[in-house]
Amino acid sequence: MFEEDVIRTLKHACPTQNQGLDKSFWQDSMKNSYLLGKNAMLRQLEYYFLLRDYILPSTTAIKSRIQIQARELNGEKNPQNMVDSANNLPKLIDLRNKLSPFEPKQPFSMAPVKAYSIRDIVFDIPPLAENEIDIEQLRWNEVYLKAQLKSLQSRPKDIEELISCGLLEPKARDELLNIK
Repeated sequence: MFEEDVIRTLKHACPTQNQGLDKSFWQDSMKNSYLLGKNAMLRQLEYYFLLRDYILPSTTAIKSRIQIQARELNGEKNPQNMVDSANNLPKLIDLRNKLSPFEPKQPFSMAPVKAYSIRDIVFDIPPLAENEIDIEQLRWNEVYLKAQLKSLQSRPKDIEELISCGLLEPKARDELLNIK
């Protein structure tokens, strides 16, 4: 969906088709793409934390429970760390059920956020002073520019359309099709 929005915005920007595009068009397009990108990033982070903090530990706890049952059937003693792991399952399920969504500053700080645990992460980011540069917005602009290039990467038909309408130069064809 994000890629489609980027491509649609580029097509609407074709000079031969839309001579009267004003600044509000670009602001609206950027805002819509930003919201789509932000949503994609938040879903990715949510899945990352769910997987790391709940799904994988729960799987380990379930595995321990199965091993405990098998050992008991064979008359073997269970190691304490296995019992502790198995007993952790109800706590993990309870924590998962109480989980509330969070929204970190993004995309600049997305990678550092992954060092935290979702169970104890807290974000308190003060608003920018009037004369401060919004690093997040600069980072978003960079991500958006790269997204435009990557969105076109495997779409030769769209590249040709943008070249024919005058938005891209013909030399962009080879560059866009060879992005690594």
